[in-house]
Amino acid sequence: MLLQGFGQAAAAAILLHSPQALNCDPTVWRRNLCYMAACGVADPKAVLRQQPQLLYIDHAASGFLQRRLLLQRCFQLTAVQLYEDQGGYLFVAEAPTLAQRLQFVEHRGQAHRLVAVPAGRRVTASPGQPAITVRVPGRPRREFLAAVGASQAEWEAWAAANPPAACPLYCWAQRAAEQEAARLTAVLPPELAQTERRQHSVSRRQS
Repeated sequence: MLLQGFGQAAAAAILLHSPQALNCDPTVWRRNLCYMAACGVADPKAVLRQQPQLLYIDHAASGFLQRRLLLQRCFQLTAVQLYEDQGGYLFVAEAPTLAQRLQFVEHRGQAHRLVAVPAGRRVTASPGQPAITVRVPGRPRREFLAAVGASQAEWEAWAAANPPAACPLYCWAQRAAEQEAARLTAVLPPELAQTERRQHSVSRRQS
């Protein structure tokens, strides 16, 4: 199915960079193509060729949607910009961690430093202040804290009082992801929608 969907050369390149794609359920990436198109992406297959990891991850799953929507909101990106220019960062961190770290940046009055920068470019948010790029929230904690100019002690004290569940950003992301999931699944053609409902039903019974 990968060969039929992407062509021989593209399928080979995808498998070279991401061998896991060989075992990907075709309905997953076919749904993902629909989801990206619903977000305005002009060439969803090109995005999956460029970022094969996006091939086999459900783009309507709550965790994925929470990450995408958090990055869109905090870095002022559209879904198209995120998919086409920053797609590799859709895996930066688990949604609760991502939300908590972005909340910490806002708490420190540094939201203006959150800047989406294309790969290979450097930019400053303001004189003397380097930008906090999309990759930073997913870096190891020590690197994240160095980027925002905070100490371990400051972080630990703030994080203890502000676990992810208490962060307004995470609460917002959970609500927004539910709404976005409903919007995306509504655009699926009948054969993919039926498969999606069946898989979610199995998942609920197993949980």
